[in-house]
Amino acid sequence: MNKLSLLDLAFFVAESEASPKHVGGLMIYKRPARSPASFVADLYQELLAFDDVQAPFNRIIHFSLTGMPTWQESEAVDLEQHLFFHKMRRGKNGRQELYQLVSELHQPMLERSRPLWELHLIEGLSERRFAIYVKMHHASADGVTMVRWAADSLASSASDLELRPLWSTPRGPADKKQKRLKEKMTQSLLGDLAGAGTRLLGIARLAAMLALEGVKLTKNAISLPFVADGNTPLTGQVTAGRQFATASVSMVRVKEVCARTRSTLNHVALTCLDGALHRYLYDEGVELKRPITTQMPVNLRKEGERGTGNKIGIIPVELSPPTDDPYVRLRNIGFSLRNVRSMIDSVTPDAIESYT
Repeated sequence: MNKLSLLDLAFFVAESEASPKHVGGLMIYKRPARSPASFVADLYQELLAFDDVQAPFNRIIHFSLTGMPTWQESEAVDLEQHLFFHKMRRGKNGRQELYQLVSELHQPMLERSRPLWELHLIEGLSERRFAIYVKMHHASADGVTMVRWAADSLASSASDLELRPLWSTPRGPADKKQKRLKEKMTQSLLGDLAGAGTRLLGIARLAAMLALEGVKLTKNAISLPFVADGNTPLTGQVTAGRQFATASVSMVRVKEVCARTRSTLNHVALTCLDGALHRYLYDEGVELKRPITTQMPVNLRKEGERGTGNKIGIIPVELSPPTDDPYVRLRNIGFSLRNVRSMIDSVTPDAIESYT
């Protein structure tokens, strides 16, 4: 059995049919040259036979009246309950039709009586393409971990023909005895006390930052929660409906902007989003007087650290005050992100998780 972290548990507590707490990824591929028309259907059958299911893809959530929820590993996983095959019709197999299908697949909550994931193979896209849509409960993994699993499942070269399904790639340390010993030491009373001490110190530091920000003695050390303007089309109760859409920007252009302004990819991406949201709200008749606040996920894993579950913080970050100058917007966002990074580096990851 594995205990859930506070953040993992929060995804279950806050989940409802109108606000499911799973995340999804859509990957579009091109069929190999000279492959048969049945390539995707054959791949689906091959995947169904690959029953080497690793944690967390074999875990079921167990709720108890006497204790905290835990993950329990299932003795067997019926892949037919998790793998699904779809075939798009000719003439209705473009990107928009694909996005509509993914929107519909993403809406329902995952069934809690079995491992909380699904994989959908979608055949028949235009230009000899097919797609894979993966859906997994956020309590099982964060985005960084899911991207790593997806990358590990892909071939490193065209000559690598080994099949590595997503659910077979997560692996623990080879020495299980060493792993159990490490877990036992981590869970010892001394370890718990030391961890609680550093966590409390970090929370106290964050509380002090919030207090200073509240009385306006600091600026952007940490953005105050619950102060965003609620009178916009973007706020209010969500419904179960979902819509999937994409937009693309040339990476050559983005990298040139990064080089000329000495900015990072995150800075430029958030600047584009901030400008687009202000333009959208203005078109809807809403003119904001204060910056837009975004909830930004922050990876808290150390370099090379691998594991399941979530190890992220979610920090409210103020973007740029309203401006028509994109360069000023970029500089303002860079200032906010640098302050957030300094704040995160000044406390332990456990304190950031507790704050979240």
